[in-house]
Amino acid sequence: MCLVAALFALTSGAGRAVADEHRECHSARHLSALSMEDRYVFARGLAWKGNLDSAECIFLGLVKDDPGNVDYLFGYAQIKFWRGDTLVAHRYLERARQLAPDYEDVWQLEYRTLQVLPNDEVAMSISDFRQLAAVRFPQSDWYESRIRTSAETGDWRLFVDHQWLDNSRQEWLAMNVAFGVPIGNELRLLLSADPARRFGTSDNLLGVGISTNARGKWSAGASARAATAAVFYPRVEAEIFVERKLGGGWLSGLSFKRAYYTADSVSSWGAHVDRYFQRLRVGYAVRYASLASQSGMIGQFSLGFDGKNAAHYEVIFATGDEIEMVAANQLSQTRVTGAAVFGSFPVTERLFLHWRLMTHKQGSFYRRIGLGVGVSGGF
Repeated sequence: MCLVAALFALTSGAGRAVADEHRECHSARHLSALSMEDRYVFARGLAWKGNLDSAECIFLGLVKDDPGNVDYLFGYAQIKFWRGDTLVAHRYLERARQLAPDYEDVWQLEYRTLQVLPNDEVAMSISDFRQLAAVRFPQSDWYESRIRTSAETGDWRLFVDHQWLDNSRQEWLAMNVAFGVPIGNELRLLLSADPARRFGTSDNLLGVGISTNARGKWSAGASARAATAAVFYPRVEAEIFVERKLGGGWLSGLSFKRAYYTADSVSSWGAHVDRYFQRLRVGYAVRYASLASQSGMIGQFSLGFDGKNAAHYEVIFATGDEIEMVAANQLSQTRVTGAAVFGSFPVTERLFLHWRLMTHKQGSFYRRIGLGVGVSGGF
């Protein structure tokens, strides 16, 4: 029997009899004369016509005959998924992805199974899978669009930071409260407040912003913030940024910020580049700032690692010249060095805990040592 004859028989009375026997998984006896490639095409034709019983039997036989063929694994998994046997489909897709890590259709279907299956039935969380997909297919956005359609309506963050200055009895206390609310499918509104106490006085920075990643590969945003007292925060500041995903796991971005203090204003330009290696990210950022006749540039190296179940850890080292508030209403260029260690881990699917340890040497003025803790989630 040739492939044409088999396809013709499918619509005939004899073909219906064969299809009935396919339902009993007797396809091997009726299609034994066909090549494996012809059986594969025949099975796909059956699936397109809605005859999933017969198609499943043929695909199962193909997988048994050639368990290393990714097309056969994917075809069988696809039918199992359509029939609601999601866990079986997921197991076959895992094997197919390991055999052909660049087969994007396999990734997309496996992602759909992860959205359905409980976490305790799969080896990889959906967050980890998204991160791997972003590295493997940086030019695609199917994993991002699915995040937007299945994510919470908003997110929030609360972080408290306590810092000690080594050459005085001063202690700094700062808090960050932020909310993100989606606007349609592509935009996100950002609201923030940063109350703090430094140099024996209090201030608060209130902000609003908007961001988008409408094209998947590109993201951009703009924000504006204003201080309630403008003692150590700028009276007003505005910032814009743009980022682009590049091929091979690369990400780059540019930013510009203008800050208006009580006595002066500061302009700063920033650029960063990051490289993702599966769960590991290596990044370098540079920022140039100017104040009247003063200017400075600071460089920052970061190393991040994504653990299991969406946990994340990061180490940052920075050094250079920056323009910063060194006392109340006193801007100055200083030589700085600093380091920080961050960590976050999930408590539930919508609740995360965060921590940070840091040290920062502000020229000859002081060294700050800080500890911060926080919580974030969705609503």
